[in-house]
Amino acid sequence: MAPLMSAGSVIGGFTGILLLIVAGKVTIGIYNDIVLLRNDINKAWANIDVLLKQRNDEIPNLVEVVKGYRIQELTLLEKIAETRRQMLNEDEIPDLASSDSDLTEELNQLFALAEAYPQLKSDKTFIKLQSRITRLENDIADRRELYNDVTTRYNTKISSLPSLLVRPIFGWRHQPLFSLKESIPH
Repeated sequence: MAPLMSAGSVIGGFTGILLLIVAGKVTIGIYNDIVLLRNDINKAWANIDVLLKQRNDEIPNLVEVVKGYRIQELTLLEKIAETRRQMLNEDEIPDLASSDSDLTEELNQLFALAEAYPQLKSDKTFIKLQSRITRLENDIADRRELYNDVTTRYNTKISSLPSLLVRPIFGWRHQPLFSLKESIPH
Protein backbone atom coordinates (compact mmCIF):
# COMPACT_ATOMS: atom_id res chain seq x y z
CA MET A 1 0.00 0.00 0.00
CA ALA A 2 1.34 3.43 -0.99
CA PRO A 3 1.70 5.91 1.79
CA LEU A 4 -0.83 8.70 1.74
CA MET A 5 0.45 12.23 1.41
CA SER A 6 -0.25 14.48 4.33
CA ALA A 7 -2.36 17.57 3.86
CA GLY A 8 0.66 19.73 4.75
CA SER A 9 2.80 18.30 1.98
CA VAL A 10 -0.02 18.73 -0.57
CA ILE A 11 -0.47 22.37 0.47
CA GLY A 12 3.31 22.87 0.39
CA GLY A 13 3.46 21.39 -3.12
CA PHE A 14 0.66 23.62 -4.36
CA THR A 15 2.28 26.64 -2.74
CA GLY A 16 5.59 25.86 -4.47
CA ILE A 17 3.88 25.46 -7.83
CA LEU A 18 1.90 28.66 -7.27
CA LEU A 19 5.11 30.56 -6.40
CA LEU A 20 6.78 29.26 -9.58
CA ILE A 21 3.82 30.36 -11.69
CA VAL A 22 3.77 33.82 -10.10
CA ALA A 23 7.55 34.21 -10.50
CA GLY A 24 7.28 33.12 -14.14
CA LYS A 25 4.49 35.60 -14.86
CA VAL A 26 6.39 38.43 -13.17
CA THR A 27 9.55 37.61 -15.14
CA ILE A 28 7.63 37.48 -18.43
CA GLY A 29 5.95 40.80 -17.63
CA ILE A 30 9.30 42.43 -16.82
CA TYR A 31 10.88 41.00 -19.95
CA ASN A 32 8.05 42.24 -22.16
CA ASP A 33 8.23 45.73 -20.61
CA ILE A 34 11.98 45.88 -21.29
CA VAL A 35 11.53 44.67 -24.88
CA LEU A 36 8.96 47.43 -25.43
CA LEU A 37 11.32 50.07 -24.00
CA ARG A 38 14.28 48.81 -26.05
CA ASN A 39 12.16 48.96 -29.20
CA ASP A 40 11.13 52.52 -28.28
CA ILE A 41 14.81 53.43 -27.84
CA ASN A 42 15.66 51.95 -31.25
CA LYS A 43 12.77 53.82 -32.89
CA ALA A 44 13.72 57.11 -31.22
CA TRP A 45 17.35 56.66 -32.26
CA ALA A 46 16.34 55.85 -35.86
CA ASN A 47 14.37 59.12 -35.96
CA ILE A 48 17.43 61.07 -34.77
CA ASP A 49 19.66 59.26 -37.25
CA VAL A 50 17.40 60.18 -40.19
CA LEU A 51 17.47 63.85 -39.22
CA LEU A 52 21.23 63.86 -38.69
CA LYS A 53 21.71 62.38 -42.16
CA GLN A 54 19.37 64.95 -43.68
CA ARG A 55 21.27 67.78 -42.01
CA ASN A 56 24.60 66.28 -43.05
CA ASP A 57 23.36 66.07 -46.64
CA GLU A 58 22.62 69.82 -46.63
CA ILE A 59 26.00 70.89 -45.25
CA PRO A 60 28.02 70.47 -48.50
CA ASN A 61 25.42 72.64 -50.27
CA LEU A 62 25.74 75.30 -47.58
CA VAL A 63 29.53 75.20 -47.72
CA GLU A 64 29.47 75.63 -51.51
CA VAL A 65 27.15 78.63 -51.33
CA VAL A 66 29.32 80.28 -48.69
CA LYS A 67 32.54 79.53 -50.60
CA GLY A 68 31.05 81.35 -53.59
CA TYR A 69 31.21 84.58 -51.63
CA ARG A 70 34.92 84.17 -50.94
CA ILE A 71 34.53 84.57 -47.23
CA GLN A 72 37.89 84.92 -45.56
CA GLU A 73 37.01 82.56 -42.73
CA LEU A 74 37.64 79.40 -44.76
CA THR A 75 39.01 77.63 -41.69
CA LEU A 76 35.47 77.56 -40.29
CA LEU A 77 34.20 75.95 -43.49
CA GLU A 78 36.99 73.40 -43.28
CA LYS A 79 36.08 72.69 -39.65
CA ILE A 80 32.45 72.18 -40.61
CA ALA A 81 33.41 69.78 -43.40
CA GLU A 82 35.76 67.87 -41.10
CA THR A 83 33.21 67.61 -38.28
CA ARG A 84 30.62 66.37 -40.79
CA ARG A 85 33.05 63.68 -42.03
CA GLN A 86 33.77 62.70 -38.44
CA MET A 87 30.07 62.39 -37.64
CA LEU A 88 29.54 60.06 -40.58
CA ASN A 89 32.13 57.70 -39.08
CA GLU A 90 30.85 57.73 -35.48
CA ASP A 91 29.23 54.55 -34.16
CA GLU A 92 28.85 55.23 -30.45
CA ILE A 93 26.13 57.58 -29.21
CA PRO A 94 28.39 59.61 -26.86
CA ASP A 95 30.90 60.22 -29.69
CA LEU A 96 28.15 61.10 -32.12
CA ALA A 97 26.58 63.47 -29.58
CA SER A 98 29.91 65.20 -29.12
CA SER A 99 30.40 65.63 -32.87
CA ASP A 100 26.79 66.79 -33.23
CA SER A 101 27.38 69.41 -30.57
CA ASP A 102 30.53 70.61 -32.37
CA LEU A 103 28.73 70.77 -35.70
CA THR A 104 25.80 72.71 -34.25
CA GLU A 105 28.20 75.21 -32.69
CA GLU A 106 30.13 75.59 -35.96
CA LEU A 107 26.93 76.09 -37.97
CA ASN A 108 25.79 78.74 -35.50
CA GLN A 109 29.14 80.49 -35.98
CA LEU A 110 28.69 80.34 -39.75
CA PHE A 111 25.18 81.77 -39.58
CA ALA A 112 26.42 84.55 -37.30
CA LEU A 113 29.30 85.20 -39.69
CA ALA A 114 26.85 85.65 -42.56
CA GLU A 115 25.66 88.83 -40.85
CA ALA A 116 28.96 90.46 -41.89
CA TYR A 117 28.30 89.63 -45.56
CA PRO A 118 25.09 91.36 -46.71
CA GLN A 119 25.15 89.71 -50.14
CA LEU A 120 25.45 86.26 -48.61
CA LYS A 121 22.82 87.05 -46.02
CA SER A 122 20.38 87.96 -48.80
CA ASP A 123 21.25 85.04 -51.12
CA LYS A 124 18.06 83.02 -51.65
CA THR A 125 19.88 79.68 -51.68
CA PHE A 126 21.71 80.55 -48.45
CA ILE A 127 18.46 81.67 -46.80
CA LYS A 128 16.73 78.46 -47.88
CA LEU A 129 19.60 76.27 -46.62
CA GLN A 130 19.84 78.21 -43.36
CA SER A 131 16.12 77.80 -42.80
CA ARG A 132 16.20 74.08 -43.64
CA ILE A 133 19.18 73.40 -41.37
CA THR A 134 17.63 75.41 -38.54
CA ARG A 135 14.40 73.40 -38.87
CA LEU A 136 16.40 70.17 -38.84
CA GLU A 137 18.31 71.35 -35.75
CA ASN A 138 15.00 71.99 -33.96
CA ASP A 139 13.65 68.59 -35.01
CA ILE A 140 16.86 66.90 -33.83
CA ALA A 141 16.51 68.62 -30.44
CA ASP A 142 12.91 67.37 -30.15
CA ARG A 143 13.87 63.82 -31.12
CA ARG A 144 16.87 63.89 -28.77
CA GLU A 145 14.50 64.77 -25.92
CA LEU A 146 12.23 61.85 -26.81
CA TYR A 147 15.20 59.47 -27.09
CA ASN A 148 16.57 60.59 -23.73
CA ASP A 149 13.14 60.23 -22.12
CA VAL A 150 12.63 56.64 -23.26
CA THR A 151 16.27 55.77 -22.51
CA THR A 152 15.90 57.15 -18.98
CA ARG A 153 12.74 55.08 -18.47
CA TYR A 154 14.59 51.98 -19.71
CA ASN A 155 17.63 52.63 -17.49
CA THR A 156 15.35 53.23 -14.49
CA LYS A 157 13.33 50.09 -15.19
CA ILE A 158 16.38 47.80 -15.38
CA SER A 159 17.81 49.37 -12.23
CA SER A 160 14.65 48.98 -10.14
CA LEU A 161 13.22 46.00 -8.31
CA PRO A 162 12.12 43.46 -9.43
CA SER A 163 13.82 44.00 -12.84
CA LEU A 164 17.17 44.34 -11.12
CA LEU A 165 16.91 40.71 -9.97
CA VAL A 166 16.55 39.30 -13.49
CA ARG A 167 18.77 41.87 -15.23
CA PRO A 168 21.92 39.66 -15.14
CA ILE A 169 20.00 36.75 -16.68
CA PHE A 170 19.09 38.77 -19.76
CA GLY A 171 22.26 40.90 -19.92
CA TRP A 172 20.44 44.22 -19.82
CA ARG A 173 22.82 47.18 -19.73
CA HIS A 174 22.29 50.89 -19.31
CA GLN A 175 21.97 52.80 -22.56
CA PRO A 176 23.76 56.14 -23.02
CA LEU A 177 21.83 59.36 -23.25
CA PHE A 178 22.29 61.60 -26.27
CA SER A 179 23.75 64.53 -24.38
CA LEU A 180 25.44 67.62 -25.66
CA LYS A 181 28.67 68.99 -24.33
CA GLU A 182 28.23 71.21 -21.34
CA SER A 183 29.38 74.75 -21.90
CA ILE A 184 31.00 75.98 -18.74
CA PRO A 185 30.76 79.75 -18.18
CA HIS A 186 34.06 81.44 -17.45
